[in-house]
Amino acid sequence: MICPKCGADTAGEKTVDKKKKTKLFVIIGCAAALIVAALILILTLGGKDGIVGTWKTSLPVDKVISILADELKMPNRIVAFCQQDATEEEILAAEERIRAQGGVESVVRITKAEALEKMKEQAGENADLYSDFNDENNPLSDSFEITYTSDVDVDNLRNELFQIEIIRKVNSRADLSKSLSAYINSLINSDDELEMTFEFKDDGTYRGGFDEDRVREVIPLVFDGRFDRLNFNGSYTYENGKLILDNAEVDYELDGDTLTFRSISGEGAENNPLTSDAILPIVFTRS
Repeated sequence: MICPKCGADTAGEKTVDKKKKTKLFVIIGCAAALIVAALILILTLGGKDGIVGTWKTSLPVDKVISILADELKMPNRIVAFCQQDATEEEILAAEERIRAQGGVESVVRITKAEALEKMKEQAGENADLYSDFNDENNPLSDSFEITYTSDVDVDNLRNELFQIEIIRKVNSRADLSKSLSAYINSLINSDDELEMTFEFKDDGTYRGGFDEDRVREVIPLVFDGRFDRLNFNGSYTYENGKLILDNAEVDYELDGDTLTFRSISGEGAENNPLTSDAILPIVFTRS
């Protein structure tokens, strides 16, 4: 096309301009698509990717004890121990009498053989210490784990159990609670701390807990073989700004290399050992 004023051919220039505009639109479109994709990635994976890795914190001894002490919130329970030389007939008769007591909900017999096996399990690497014991020389005795209704007079129930001739000892949750309280009070001002590690893997699983040997060293009485309470694992997801550990919802804050668990709630909170008010909030540092 010839320009009427200057006689120049402008067709080529318009074609070039059109190509430039098309190329510019393509670049803008690609940039916009990349921005949208990045936003989607941040919204869907940002929280998860941000917490993937190993996190550590140190907790005072009394806070760690509170995790273990949650086991005291189990149903009302009392344990009656039989004399070591009690016969099978005497043990069965004792069980019938216990079941007949008012307010008793359940009675579970633990044979001395079962008790020995449990002791070996709790001993872990030191299980060999019990290898010489068998059915013939087992030093333990049969016992009954008894649960009762909340309106039962525990002292009265204890007295009734002692009326059974072969019952030699009775322990209740109240007894354990008293001994724990005394022990905990002696540790309240302790400078000892226990390191807790929490690892989030990129496959959506997590694990956490304390070093068992260190726990045994610092709080052997309270530990009492219940390391499963201090060692936890499961799966996690990130939804709507919330971190979900299994079915427990965690209100958390992630600030660089600092991760804070502020609260844990929801359906699975009861089973999470970190839900204690004495523990939260927990501040982790990326390892």
